[in-house]
Amino acid sequence: MKKTSTILFLLLFAISCSRHEYQKFIPHDYSDVDSIHTDYLVSYSDDSIFAAGTPCGYKDTNGKIIIPRGKYESCWTDTFRNYAIVWDSASTFSLIVAIDRKERILFDIYLFDNWPDEPSEGLFRVKRNEKVGFANELGQVVIPCQYQCAFPFENGIARVAYKCTEYEGDCEHKAPESEEWFFIDKNGKKVK
Repeated sequence: MKKTSTILFLLLFAISCSRHEYQKFIPHDYSDVDSIHTDYLVSYSDDSIFAAGTPCGYKDTNGKIIIPRGKYESCWTDTFRNYAIVWDSASTFSLIVAIDRKERILFDIYLFDNWPDEPSEGLFRVKRNEKVGFANELGQVVIPCQYQCAFPFENGIARVAYKCTEYEGDCEHKAPESEEWFFIDKNGKKVK
């Protein structure tokens, strides 16, 4: 009986602690982000898990439909502030692109490991006309798409090349190779 009481006490204590930790969780406050839009749109779909290939759209916070469901094949961005990443299957080339609030294509998405490139030091790789550049987290292209290959920023610099080739690296990824690598800073200036 004492062993059962002890186990029951420990179980209740663990549940109590886990609830306490959950209650301490505070969602991220976006008010500290320098944003063009203070309002935002939210993606919606008939599919609750938003699987790839699920037609989607965007509503404002009052529920008004701004971009009708089905306009895009998939919405990679759930909270649309300044730009949204969508799969535009209606385009000629069926592209994953970034759009603004007027649904203008800002740039093509640079995919790495089957996912849009993640920001590194506030910048992420984007594409336009098969060339690579960098955008900031507001979706503004800050370094023009002019490189054939580019690595993410690390310690304030990124390795880029105007000419390169890709070869089969490991079993999942292609690796870029060039004889003309150089480094740029976050302003796009060549550095030593």
